[in-house]
Amino acid sequence: MASFLDVRVWMIVIGSFGIALGFYGPMFQQCARYCSKDPPEVSGAINVCVKGWDNCTYCKFYTNNCPDIQECQNKAVPIPSHGDRCMICPGVACVYNGHAYFAHEMFDSVDGVNKCMCLRGGKVRCDKFHLGLPMSFCS
Repeated sequence: MASFLDVRVWMIVIGSFGIALGFYGPMFQQCARYCSKDPPEVSGAINVCVKGWDNCTYCKFYTNNCPDIQECQNKAVPIPSHGDRCMICPGVACVYNGHAYFAHEMFDSVDGVNKCMCLRGGKVRCDKFHLGLPMSFCS
């Protein structure tokens, strides 16, 4: 059974409102450590994880901000993104780390190592090249 100090609530501030998105377990440096369960999928966040020598998974979470929309081409009206989280210009398929991308567009992952691709339907797929061991990844 986890003690009060072992369980934390992750808060993301959207505007002036804090919204609790999920629970994460004990911390190891800058990572949340998951040993008996899979890391959660957190709405509005990007997680990057590595497997440890101890069969645990170590994850960093990054806020997946919405892009700033200045003006859409041809004076088009912005529409909701996949999952209704952000407003994007028509034709844009994905939102990742504060940027809008078209389907099949490639871009850098938040981990600084891998490449990602925007897929139709708003999903993002990233390479999974080795990011090192938790000792270096989480520092």
